[in-house]
Amino acid sequence: MKIGILTHPIHGNYGGMLQAFALQTTLERMGHRTELLKYASFPEHEFIKNIFIHIKYRIRKFLNLAGFSSTLPPIQPFLREKIAKDFERQFLHTSSPVQVADIARDNIQFDYDTWVVGSDQVWRGAYVRPMASLPFFFLNFIPEDIRRRSISYAASFGTNVWEGTPQETEECKRLLNEFKAVSSREFGGVRICREILGRSCEQMPDPALLLNSTDYEHIIENEQLAPIEKDYIAAYILDETPEKRAFMREIADQELMDIQEVRHHCIISSHNNRIPCSVGRWLRHLRDSRLVLTDSFHGCVFSMIFNKPFICMENSARGTNRFESLFQMVGEQTGPLGTIHKVDRDKLKAIAAQGKKYLKRNLSPHVIHE
Repeated sequence: MKIGILTHPIHGNYGGMLQAFALQTTLERMGHRTELLKYASFPEHEFIKNIFIHIKYRIRKFLNLAGFSSTLPPIQPFLREKIAKDFERQFLHTSSPVQVADIARDNIQFDYDTWVVGSDQVWRGAYVRPMASLPFFFLNFIPEDIRRRSISYAASFGTNVWEGTPQETEECKRLLNEFKAVSSREFGGVRICREILGRSCEQMPDPALLLNSTDYEHIIENEQLAPIEKDYIAAYILDETPEKRAFMREIADQELMDIQEVRHHCIISSHNNRIPCSVGRWLRHLRDSRLVLTDSFHGCVFSMIFNKPFICMENSARGTNRFESLFQMVGEQTGPLGTIHKVDRDKLKAIAAQGKKYLKRNLSPHVIHE
């Protein structure tokens, strides 16, 4: 079958890019042809956003030159976008670009036999509204007969709270009940589907967990990176706080190792040297470390995939239910700050098999949800 995949746009989020790659790769290995829908919000939104990127860069650069912000070096404008475009060009299959507003206005038709929606917080209202209405991510733009062949795979609400308006709730409920099969990444999402949207739902692992470490080696090898000469602690912190910064220093002192941190899409050493961090370099950053410190959901996921010891700094701002569900799925407890985790690869194989079984079962062209 030819399958359209609806997820967040490819915009430089490492986990977001890699979960899209993993889902697409898994489906193609099953014999399907796939395309990620390449969509954007209104062009003027992008124009305004880019103006603010330039302004932010210039202000930060001035502050650094003036000596006021030496610990936060200015990021290169559009580095995030360049990393995303490079990864998309090399590793993803996407549709022709389309504007969200044009789909309904021009009645754009897609030539996919079915769709897969998922995973990375595609059903979180606060995250999707800058791009499109929430019902868009429940496939309101395709004919009903195609929607009845379509499924969600590990679609995430991000939190255990439904963020839809009353009007969106009614429309999303109607749309979701036309899907052939529904799965969510978190146990909170399973509950939302059942109790609020009135649809049965299974819990499935993040798409990144459908592949193993060997599958990601190709991305690392493609970079042809120079070997790392000494041991280090890898840090990937999305939401920095004084407490997290103090904890990182404490761990570095205990382990007698430097911290190499990914920040602003650069690897920043203890001496404040910066190296632009592509997806392959980010993966190698985690894989070759002695220990990973992270408050990122996908930082935890890839630490597990590479069988690295890691410390999870749970990030409530981005949804604790994501972390709790991930740890529950692999049979771990999150534990207090400082708990070092290392997940057995056999556990990951078992949950990957579960996810692949779901996809194979529900992408059969002969079974339609009633």
